[in-house]
Amino acid sequence: MGLEASMADGNITLYVTTQHAQEELARLLSELAELREKVGLAYGYLWCVNNEPCAPDYMPPERMAYEARKLLRDTMTDEQRGAFINRVLPLVRDPGA
Repeated sequence: MGLEASMADGNITLYVTTQHAQEELARLLSELAELREKVGLAYGYLWCVNNEPCAPDYMPPERMAYEARKLLRDTMTDEQRGAFINRVLPLVRDPGA
């Protein structure tokens, strides 16, 4: 495929040697940037839900949580969302577990 990975310095370094591999790497980096943007915005909403100092109070916490969920929803398939919900439910039902 034209990809060679190196972890010599503790970081993953990819050496790309074909046009197809370069295009795929560019696509993956773009996807990662979009995902980080959505996660970052969702975190911002959730930060406000916790009534942090200086958090705005003009949007109800339920609405902020909904907006965070909406941002993250489109990053997963229905099956993935269900799997993560099922992993969290026991933690919510019994926080000490």
